[in-house]
Amino acid sequence: MKSIFILCGGYEWKSELAMNKLAKFVLNKFSKPKILDVWFAMKEEKYRKYDKIFVEIYKNNQMLFERKIATQENFIEECKWADVINIHGGSSDLLFPLMKKYDLSVLNEDKIIIGSSAGAKFLSSYSPNWDGRGLREGSGILPLNVIVHYGDDSYLEGDANWSDVAMAMTYSPLGFSVILKEDDIRAFDKDGIEINI
Repeated sequence: MKSIFILCGGYEWKSELAMNKLAKFVLNKFSKPKILDVWFAMKEEKYRKYDKIFVEIYKNNQMLFERKIATQENFIEECKWADVINIHGGSSDLLFPLMKKYDLSVLNEDKIIIGSSAGAKFLSSYSPNWDGRGLREGSGILPLNVIVHYGDDSYLEGDANWSDVAMAMTYSPLGFSVILKEDDIRAFDKDGIEINI
């Protein structure tokens, strides 16, 4: 199996349907997945709250699993160990600089990589700034533009609206944008070809 990349628009854990769909997809690939939760986009006191929610979701979906929380010191070794790497959301300003210091070729080695919100933006090539002015460059692991939290006005800055944000994507050298509402989950292969889940 080649790695599969799942992009989530954010707050997918609030949707039972979305989480059941995600759990079913993971269990179809791995009977007892080894899950690495990556919380680099949040400060520890904040991610501890969300981490408990995800453990309950894994258990509620009757998943037998092994699990680790990623550390900056052993991140690549932990990625090699994992079947599923879940790059959670939070602050792109925290996540991007940390992740860009690693050789992430390990993500292409027979894994399911989940990126939610800031995690999806990092996996993509470009995402818009929340003020609708310009783009943020992602890792380029996926040759896709991505817009997350689509429709949630609380993410917009200044006098921007969603038309401004979408219009900013026209400055990307890539033509195609994946638009994700908060409970959207979509899967892609390494080449950016969509996979049904």
